[in-house]
Amino acid sequence: MLIVATESAVDQEKPVSSWVHRFLGLAPNCRNFEVKHACYAGTAAVQMAVSWLEAEANPQAKALVVSADHALIGLHGVQEPVLGAGAAAILLSREPAMLAYERGWNGIYSHESGGYIPSGAGSRGRRWRRKPDFLSSIPPRKRSRRMQLESAAKSISDRFFAANIYHVPFGGMAERAHCALPAHVSGSIGPTRARTSRANRWRRSLTTV
Repeated sequence: MLIVATESAVDQEKPVSSWVHRFLGLAPNCRNFEVKHACYAGTAAVQMAVSWLEAEANPQAKALVVSADHALIGLHGVQEPVLGAGAAAILLSREPAMLAYERGWNGIYSHESGGYIPSGAGSRGRRWRRKPDFLSSIPPRKRSRRMQLESAAKSISDRFFAANIYHVPFGGMAERAHCALPAHVSGSIGPTRARTSRANRWRRSLTTV
């Protein structure tokens, strides 16, 4: 099975996975589909693949999950540093060679909100959205950040982790998210304690490119 996770699908009818299937030369008896959801799509794809492997009769079955995205707007603007392009792939099986997936450690929080297209995106942004009238419902910058922080705090709920890795649009959001965790998980974090907690809980997850 092949699953491609993205939020930048280039075709409203044909999934990106069909192209990936073709160019990788995968066998025709391979299921393939696309999961379109900003940020969460890759996680959802892995969870679906794990469930499929558990239910599959063939013990040698494998699932390939590709998470990919390409920013189609924002060049030469203030928003350019938070945009980009990249992809990651992971091959899953019942006999993992690198790491094992442990069930039961998933916090869940869902809330509908409009996506964010920065001002100045112009026609380049509109070309990739079939319903330009939706742009009027897009929340302003501050509201968008607030909703991301709220989602981080509510999804972690009563879970406690020895370390945290954050998926964020820009570096400063990781510290804000860490300080936004519920008091019963992180305690009352002031500036000094926040710096100590940051160093111990998630600083090591940062990578300098």
